[in-house]
Amino acid sequence: MLKVKHFICGASYASLDYFDEDMNKWMAANNIQSIKNVHEFYGQAPVGMSGHQENVIFVSVWYEEGAPAPVASKAAAETSPEPVAS
Repeated sequence: MLKVKHFICGASYASLDYFDEDMNKWMAANNIQSIKNVHEFYGQAPVGMSGHQENVIFVSVWYEEGAPAPVASKAAAETSPEPVAS
């Protein structure tokens, strides 16, 4: 099934570095295997409590969802049965 995910980030180098990291984590956590289309738009949006307009980048990603990525957790390891000595 084709799905869409929207992202927004600031237009500074630091914001783009953070955005790259956020996008990569989202792709890994959701096992995104096939991106079908990406749209990027540049514009302004109100930010903060003052609503001051700031330059931002809007990104829409159309993708096909894969099987959920396995999550290794400490809790799962702690609940594994101990080997029994014979």
